[in-house]
Amino acid sequence: MQLTRAADYGVRVMIHLAGMPPGTWASHTQLAEAASCPPQFLSKVLQRLTRAGLVVSHRGNAGGFELPEARRRATLLEIVEAIE
Repeated sequence: MQLTRAADYGVRVMIHLAGMPPGTWASHTQLAEAASCPPQFLSKVLQRLTRAGLVVSHRGNAGGFELPEARRRATLLEIVEAIE
């Protein structure tokens, strides 16, 4: 199976967020580093994941992205469908 770059980055982000303790979130910069992804490209990926309800975004200086408890068991198919 071949994934697009966007889907690959989406999976990397979800894996990183799943490894964090529940209730914590990561900044856009932290996620870009963890996924080895250009920050501008990652913004589009995070938008799609947020619209699909796979991640929750928090605005502001202390904002970031977190994985809701209900989505900690998201499947690869759900992630790829959200991106594509």
